[in-house]
Amino acid sequence: MMSPGEQLEKWADNQPDGPYWSCSYIESGLAFNVGSITACCVTQYKLRWPFLAQFRGGELPLDRIMQRKEQMVRLNQQKQYPQCANCSRLKYQTWTPRAYLFDTLLIANFRYCNIACKYCAIAKRRANRKKAYDLYPVVKNMLEGSILAPGGTIHWGGGEPTIFKDFEPVLELLRPCHYHHIIYTNGVVYSRQIEELLRERHATVTCSVDSGTRETYRILKKKDYHEVVWENIAQYAATGAKVTAKFLIMPENVHDVIPFMEKVMVAGITSVACDLDCTLSMVPSPIIDAVKSFIQNGRTHGLHVSLGTFLNQILREPRGSALKEALIVDNLLPGT
Repeated sequence: MMSPGEQLEKWADNQPDGPYWSCSYIESGLAFNVGSITACCVTQYKLRWPFLAQFRGGELPLDRIMQRKEQMVRLNQQKQYPQCANCSRLKYQTWTPRAYLFDTLLIANFRYCNIACKYCAIAKRRANRKKAYDLYPVVKNMLEGSILAPGGTIHWGGGEPTIFKDFEPVLELLRPCHYHHIIYTNGVVYSRQIEELLRERHATVTCSVDSGTRETYRILKKKDYHEVVWENIAQYAATGAKVTAKFLIMPENVHDVIPFMEKVMVAGITSVACDLDCTLSMVPSPIIDAVKSFIQNGRTHGLHVSLGTFLNQILREPRGSALKEALIVDNLLPGT
């Protein structure tokens, strides 16, 4: 196997001269899933994540990973890599040479979760029953082997990261390296370590509550943690760091936009995001109206309003044409 330095030299030699189509995840990211490593966890409609290698712990298959990344770059220049074709992260630019193979990790081990979201495809497939591998020694070896850059970014998803057994040990391992942690949590379990990272401004938190009432929460999550979740994210928001309350709009919760905004204001949260189910084949009128209401109410309350990954993706496709037109008419697209 080639050393990390040799891998970097080979990567630089094999890339196109000047600007080319790529993204930060292809260039220097790595996503750990239940039984595989992918370039990212960005879901495209009816497509799997950009696969790099099978993985169940142990030594990273670096040769295989870098070969697949080189192949992704080549195919993207020809617009022949469908997983990236409609992704907003794909950019045509000159990419800066780097000193480490990776500076961004996405940790999406679906082995552990404590709720059962109605829209979660993983829960439907019961993938959380698969055996998890130990992530701590993998990350430790990456640091010690100069594979992972200090001062990078870690995205924590899942599943639920706060009940993932390697969550706290990996946080402690990376603390001296000044990593920034982007944490996607359902908010059921309160984490003192997350609170500390927020106070140190080394983390942001996004919590997809998806409801403003206890009844809707129970329908969507199959659990009765509604009030606990709002209390927990209010404590996170009290640190003054960026905490985002997310609302994935579905037929079951279109009536909860106003109650959701009321909960946000009580919790002292200043950032909200709305998103859609990535599997939607078209966007029906009730959901269009709910998206409009969400953006209008968020702006009225002086909140920072953002659109989620899947909503942005849908807006770029024919299935989102009616929604896009409605948002343009009412000056509700970002930047308007």
